[in-house]
Amino acid sequence: MLADLPAHSLTALDLEFQLSIGADGRALSALLARLSSLQQLRLSTVDGCVSIPGSCVAGIASLSQLTQLELAGSWKEVGEPLQQQLQQPLPLRRLKLRLPLPPRLNMSSLTSLQEFEMSSELRQGSVLPAQLQRLRLHDCSATSGVTALQQLQQLSLGVHFEDREQLLGLAQLPRLRLLALNYSAAAPAAATAPAWQQLPQLQELSVVFQYVDFPRAQQMEGILAGIMACTQLTKLELAVGHKLGGQAADGAADDDADAGRVFPIAVCDSLADLARLRSLTIPMPSWMVPADALALTALTALTHLDLSGAGNGVDDLVASALACSLKQLRHLDLTFCQLEHMACMAAISHLSELTFLGLIRVGEAYERALMQLTNLPCLQRLSLSQDVGVSEDVIGGIYAAMRQRRR
Repeated sequence: MLADLPAHSLTALDLEFQLSIGADGRALSALLARLSSLQQLRLSTVDGCVSIPGSCVAGIASLSQLTQLELAGSWKEVGEPLQQQLQQPLPLRRLKLRLPLPPRLNMSSLTSLQEFEMSSELRQGSVLPAQLQRLRLHDCSATSGVTALQQLQQLSLGVHFEDREQLLGLAQLPRLRLLALNYSAAAPAAATAPAWQQLPQLQELSVVFQYVDFPRAQQMEGILAGIMACTQLTKLELAVGHKLGGQAADGAADDDADAGRVFPIAVCDSLADLARLRSLTIPMPSWMVPADALALTALTALTHLDLSGAGNGVDDLVASALACSLKQLRHLDLTFCQLEHMACMAAISHLSELTFLGLIRVGEAYERALMQLTNLPCLQRLSLSQDVGVSEDVIGGIYAAMRQRRR
């Protein structure tokens, strides 16, 4: 297939491998090297079912116009070949490495690189280009290599350390305008939460856990206190809930039966004070107190609201109140919310800026309620689960009515 591509005119190529191409990547490397006008290249695999031989990256050195490169999925013996290529003065401006086991990298020769993203931990001893302006590290256990990048303007870190002094060092980056912090474990989030308010560049925060990793009550209190102090936040993703920990309220030890359970917690009164928020997500898994989300009606500047993890914390009454108050919403996800009667559709149908709506667990009795969506002039995506129980004719009618309305 690659041999049939226009070698001198093709500027972008996205190859996703579903079948094995063998252990020798030299043939693929030679075919890639033919594409002399290529500016954007992405090589990836599907679900790790096959591996790409690392030797195929040798052809990258011949691509003199390549400015964007992404390598993702499962690779075999890619460390040394990749390091050899990145030591060349490639014209790359954007580089994404979504590799499970990345090598130690020396990228000092990439003097044109402006943006770099890596999904795994950057190994100690790796060298990043001094002129980087945008950096995203999904797994960061130390910031020493980051704080040396004096030209950074945007930084996103998956925080896997508990030393708040490391975090505070980021405030010294002279050109940093936007900082995004992402947490997937309770201990780093609770330990570094007091430092968040001392990072004026912090605008985006994600604190999300799997069931086994949910924080204890005291940890969650510290995390919420840290969030409340970050009045400059514009984007927040927060898994809601906590486990019991330490001593119970009466001084007795926690009941063993409850020790591993996650309990609901009221958080929305605290979040309602974050007046600059434009995007709020309560993901799965979360445990919300019923009707607690009513407090979110104060966040009138929201354009993105994802309550897909709210469960019985959001019913028709709460959803209606939110839709009546948050008039600027463009994205509203109510997947897994308890919308038993779909009474909220009347209010949702007046969200004139809405482009995305997510719903689940509705049936034939709600087809008339869904037809109210035809009043939404900007709706582009309607996400309904496979068990939705609504006929294809009704769904087709909704989209036909929306198309007719836009003419």
